[in-house]
Amino acid sequence: MADEFDVLDIVTEAVESAGAGLTVYQGNSAKDEKLEHIVVNYLPFSEMVHVGRVNVNVNIFTPLYGDGLPNMERMKVLKRKIRGVLSVIPHPLGVYFDSTVLWSERLYDVKEGFDCINIRLEIITEKN
Repeated sequence: MADEFDVLDIVTEAVESAGAGLTVYQGNSAKDEKLEHIVVNYLPFSEMVHVGRVNVNVNIFTPLYGDGLPNMERMKVLKRKIRGVLSVIPHPLGVYFDSTVLWSERLYDVKEGFDCINIRLEIITEKN
């Protein structure tokens, strides 16, 4: 069974394979990051209740224009590219891995100067 750290690595590799050309961080982005980037992190859970289940956020950040408006065209391109690879995530042979994209939504005021789209995944790594 893969744990949350394995899942984070597997999802990060999938995101990087999309070929968006962006830096992909795990956990958080660098404090002084000014360019487009992606952050992959997992949500805290109670292992006693959710054994073999990890929820993962893939957050795509694009800088706002100088007037504070989002670059919706660029976000559309990036979101579609990243969402596409998250539909079928390759995983190590012999590891049970079932991933589902639960939703994607625009998040506001997550990081100053950036627009953000969140893609939420549910990963199941143990068959009951």
